[in-house]
Amino acid sequence: MDYPIVDLLEMVGFASRGGKYASGKAVVMTHVSKKDYLNKFLFEPLPVESTLHLHLADVLNAAVTSRTVASMQDAIEWLTWFFFYRRLPQNPNFYSLDGVSDAQLSDFLSTLVENTATDLQEAGAIAIDEQALQPLNLGVLSAHLYIRVQTTKLFSLSITAKTKRRGLLQILSSAEEFEEVRSPARAHS
Repeated sequence: MDYPIVDLLEMVGFASRGGKYASGKAVVMTHVSKKDYLNKFLFEPLPVESTLHLHLADVLNAAVTSRTVASMQDAIEWLTWFFFYRRLPQNPNFYSLDGVSDAQLSDFLSTLVENTATDLQEAGAIAIDEQALQPLNLGVLSAHLYIRVQTTKLFSLSITAKTKRRGLLQILSSAEEFEEVRSPARAHS
């Protein structure tokens, strides 16, 4: 039977748990045609990529709120502190980069920060004054309560003084934070 590679890696991991067993062995029997494929996954480390760029709005909002980042230039320099920046030149295709020269990396980061800051401004989380970034009330609430910026935007646009309990529950349940609850098809591991 062909096991998915994830299951195979888990079984090998159980066989070699340190502290629980003095030693462990995993025997993998396979067709010769699949030997090289399995050896690659069992003996070579898998690359780990950053997904910071996919969640940058909330992270940048927290940095602006805490005054770690006060300008667009600060935001670009701040991004260079992360694992994300180290992975950009290592796997440019994953991050949709055109190239890995210093100029191309700089342009990519500038565009990323600009687009993210604009999204935050449109959500009412920050104000952009020339190149300065200032936190606004919705951004501060999002950062301090660990709520996504899009959720606080949804709440601010949807909830009024006349909103009834049923409406409040509908608005609350449509928050991104509850996506996993709404999608029963997602597997929990």
